[in-house]
Formats: sequence, C-alpha cells, structure tokens
Amino acid sequence: MAKSRRTRTRSLAVAVAAFAAAVSLTACQSGGTDKAAEDAGGKTGANAAASATSGGPAGSGNDAKTDTKTDAKSGGASGQAGKQTGPGARVSGRSGSGAQEETGADEGPVQLACSGDNVEVTAEAPARPSHYLLLTATNTGSKPCNAYSYPLLRFDEDQSVSAAPMEDTKPQAVVTLAPGESAYAGVALGADGEHGRTAKSLAVHFSGTDDAAGSTGSAAHPALPGGAAYYDDNAQVTYWQRDKADAVK
Repeated sequence: MAKSRRTRTRSLAVAVAAFAAAVSLTACQSGGTDKAAEDAGGKTGANAAASATSGGPAGSGNDAKTDTKTDAKSGGASGQAGKQTGPGARVSGRSGSGAQEETGADEGPVQLACSGDNVEVTAEAPARPSHYLLLTATNTGSKPCNAYSYPLLRFDEDQSVSAAPMEDTKPQAVVTLAPGESAYAGVALGADGEHGRTAKSLAVHFSGTDDAAGSTGSAAHPALPGGAAYYDDNAQVTYWQRDKADAVK
C-alpha cells in the first residue's frame, strides 16, 4: 500500500515537471516569434522612411521632387509673364494716334497758347501777291502750343490792331504746333487806301483763345523786309494756317 502511494506521487511530480517544461518552451518560442516580428517591423519601417527620404526607384519621393521642381518652374514663368504684361510694362509698338513713345500716357489736348515766349516769327515779302507780307511762326519751345485765331499786328506805335482779319481764311481747327513746326499768316498791306504810311517796326501779338479776345504772353518782333513796310487803313491779315500756300493765295 505504501509503495503504491510513492509510485503515484512520483508520477504526479514527473507530470508537473513535464507540464512546466512545456509551458516554458512555449513561452520561449512565442517570445522569439514576437521579437522576430518586431525586428521585421522595425526594418520595414526604416526601409519605408529611407525610401521616402531618398526617393526610391518607384516611390512617391521622386514624384514629390518632380512636382516641386515643376511648380517652381511654372511659378517662375508666371512671374516673368506678370512682369511682361503688368500695368508697368512698356509698349513696344504703336496702336493708333493716341499711342505715345512706348511709355506713357497721352497727356490730353494741348492747352498752351503760342506766344513770343515760345515762338519765333519771321517776315518776308513774297514775289506774289504784291504789297504783301508772309509771317512764319516757328515753335522754339519744348512743348506743343496752339496758334489761336490770327496774329494781332501793330506797326510802329499804333495804339490799336493795324490789320483786320480775313474771315474767309479761318481754318476748321486750331493750328497746333509741335516743337520745331511752323504756322503761317499773310498780311495784305493795302497800299491803295487812305492814310498810307511807312512802318519801320512790327509787333506780332498772339491770341490766348480762338476768338481773338485778347493777346497773351510776349509779342514777337520780326524784322521787316528791307527795314520798312508801307501799309494803309485797308490792311488785312489771314488766320494762322498750317500750309504756307493757304497764307499767300
């Protein structure tokens, strides 16, 4: 009976030891598997990070770099286009009468009246008609000016205008002179009317408006051909003309 109990006790101890060994072995195997999986996961994560950083053969890193470069080039091109077509761009050609010399803008209608301050006047005696003077007014200033109406003439010490206007010579538009351009006026001296006299000087005044309401600026003092001119009360003067032929016909 005692022997039988010792045998059973020994058998139970062996069984417990075997069970413990089995549990320990299983735990070891499970730990190794988890570690391997962890190592594999770590390597996979590292590879993925390296691929993203260095741009693998077929990864999204290359695409990102390509897109960045493309966007940068596109942005630069857009910037250049903006510089070329923006409001401050220079115009390389002309597009009608309003175009200015590649810059700028149209300054609008000319407001400055011609006068002895910006115009030089000369007087000559054409071959025909006789008893006639041809006045040439040249813009010597730096800006355009308007030759309004007709020249207001005073010979010698005359207190009033010495020549009446020829109304049928009034042009359709005011004559505007750019720097260096000229306008013309003809003076019919008469010479067959009353109170004829010889003048040795001439003052040419300019009108400040188109209706010759009064003079503006300084007068011009052209030398008379031969130093003198004979005129009478019938003397007349044309309006300022663009063409010389219109001033002497």
